[in-house]
Amino acid sequence: MRLLKITRRKSFVASLAKMRVWIEDPAGDLMIGGVLCRLLGKLKNGEEGVFEIGEEPARVFVIADKVSRGFCSDFYEIPAGSEDVVLSGVNRFNPATGNAFRFDGNASEEVVATRKKGMKRGLIVLLCCLVVGFAAGFAIGGPAIRAARNKTPKTFSGGGITITLTKAFEKKQIDTSPFCAASRDVVLLANKEDLSKTEYAGITTKEYGDLWIGYVAKMEGSTTIRDGLPTFAYEKTVNNTPTTYFCVFLKSGNVYWVLQFATATRKAESSRSQFLSWAKTATFN
Repeated sequence: MRLLKITRRKSFVASLAKMRVWIEDPAGDLMIGGVLCRLLGKLKNGEEGVFEIGEEPARVFVIADKVSRGFCSDFYEIPAGSEDVVLSGVNRFNPATGNAFRFDGNASEEVVATRKKGMKRGLIVLLCCLVVGFAAGFAIGGPAIRAARNKTPKTFSGGGITITLTKAFEKKQIDTSPFCAASRDVVLLANKEDLSKTEYAGITTKEYGDLWIGYVAKMEGSTTIRDGLPTFAYEKTVNNTPTTYFCVFLKSGNVYWVLQFATATRKAESSRSQFLSWAKTATFN
């Protein structure tokens, strides 16, 4: 037998989520990446895990949970041997992968291909929210009925947030965010970070937004204050459609929230004031 040591480096990304460590085992009870695996344990943000493994070659996987293992996961090929194995990694910001854990120095052709495949699956999950909302809008009835629903307020709660949107939205369950709601044209993703036990406890909402942009999203830029709220916008191409994510940063104690309103880029500018209006209704528990 030998030891497998995995360090999950500390990061803002998915800081509240525990990652699950699985290893290839013919007698396992979960299929990941086409192989049966058994659970070794869990890793908190900034934690090192030490696990006893065999001397045979095996793949070790780090996933968020069973449901999202098809896109929010990464694996490392452990060669045969008797010496201990030391690995490290970190969760990286990418809504399409559920902010998946990535092993350091792990860039083989098979790993890269698997990551690309997983990202495509994750994009499909996000797109399904839009498609379902789009289909629901047509099922409701004619344009007049849909227009009325688009203006009628409706309050949603989940994942620690309560927010008033409209009846055009439906609450969705996805693995990338504790709260998601989708309409025909807009998807809202809400994520939170508890900084109460970190050196950043007590920073302003704008300061958090600037940190999020640089260290979580790995982008250049800074927040812009609109209607008294720190905001930031970025673009991604989703299924060949230019999509804008309009972010609004909020705070409740030492828990910081980022609300991401995703919509087609051609509609983003005209929708900005509505997104801000919705964001201002948010309360937290």
